[in-house]
Amino acid sequence: MEFSIRALAPATARTGCLVLGVFKNEVDTALTRAAQLADRAAGGAIRAALAQGDLSANPGSTLLLRRLPGLAAERVLLVGLGERKDFGEQAFRDAVGAAAKTLRETGARDATLFIADLKVGDTVHYAGATARVCHMRFYPGFRDLLAHEDWRKIDPDAANREGVLQILEAGHEETVRETGAVAIELEPA
Repeated sequence: MEFSIRALAPATARTGCLVLGVFKNEVDTALTRAAQLADRAAGGAIRAALAQGDLSANPGSTLLLRRLPGLAAERVLLVGLGERKDFGEQAFRDAVGAAAKTLRETGARDATLFIADLKVGDTVHYAGATARVCHMRFYPGFRDLLAHEDWRKIDPDAANREGVLQILEAGHEETVRETGAVAIELEPA
């Protein structure tokens, strides 16, 4: 299995299957930020499918949708995350496991996962390191981000701010126009 990390927008991700998280709440379901963006691009098709009651949004439950209008993905897999207040590492693992099981059965050539929203206080694990999210700041675009953030923290090896801007913008202009840019500050966990 091959993994890669890229900046993508849910609506424009050309993928065999777009995997989106859905939280359960007292009344019905609550879409993650990525699912909201995809739903908006699909003209409300995701909320309409959920309104039919086919997804409980319990951890690990799934609902497969095909060819939604306005999305570049061939399929959309909605994955239940349980209640937002209870969402943690185990619920995330359950969601990824359920997505992997369902994906094996779909014949999708690849998948792009937008399972959960990241928030301050979350612990992230990447490349053998563990860190805690201590600050998140949202900006309309990379230029705004660099006007407020120290570019040396983003890429200490870059020669200047413009060099960092070029790296950030390379292939991500459309994504940033849709979703904005986020600065995530981490500290050792």
